[in-house]
Amino acid sequence: MAVFGNGAGQGGLYGLVAQLQQIGFYDILLPFLLVFTISFAVLQKVKIFGAEARKINAIVALVIGFLFLQNSYLSFILQRFLPNMSLIMIAAL
Repeated sequence: MAVFGNGAGQGGLYGLVAQLQQIGFYDILLPFLLVFTISFAVLQKVKIFGAEARKINAIVALVIGFLFLQNSYLSFILQRFLPNMSLIMIAAL
């Protein structure tokens, strides 16, 4: 069980972020979710497998997401690109 107290000066939000980083949340889960979501949205919009092929699109998007994680170079590029892109989007607003 995870405790988010004052242990070793890592309490509250900072402790939560540190624990998420330790379990690979930012290195594995977030890139996977981003690639899955974008590929699923594109498949839904383009309707390659038909208008009612939501389950097939989800499976194909899962496969694309897992294949993306296999290439460590692509994950590295995505992890370096997204923070810069978010700063640009905030500055544009």
